[in-house]
Amino acid sequence: MGTDEFRSVGLVISVGKLRSVIRCLGVNGRRYWIASDPADALETGAITVGFGGRECTDPLNRAFFRIPIVGEGAGVTPDSIILLLDPAVITSEDRGYHLDKKRFIAECPVDFDEFYSPLKNELLRILHTGE
Repeated sequence: MGTDEFRSVGLVISVGKLRSVIRCLGVNGRRYWIASDPADALETGAITVGFGGRECTDPLNRAFFRIPIVGEGAGVTPDSIILLLDPAVITSEDRGYHLDKKRFIAECPVDFDEFYSPLKNELLRILHTGE
């Protein structure tokens, strides 16, 4: 898949559906988890999803991404909040660090690519199969 095609896919998903998808999704030993309280999303405008080792505090082994919510309204439950999964609006919550030629560099796009591509592909698979 080319870069232009990769960058053009945006999806909307509820927090509940995201929770069920990431429960079984992992990439090279790295896992996904909802790192912020979805109940706070209406106030903050986003939820934070962790990627890597949940218990790990080493920035080389985990990253956090803020995914914005779409709309708001009365009677919305945390699991029914709608998120916009689009690479143009997802932001890194903290800077990841990577070893590159014996020096550390910040904000390597590898973290985002490893985070977004498998998640997007799994959601597209679910949409295609109707699961």
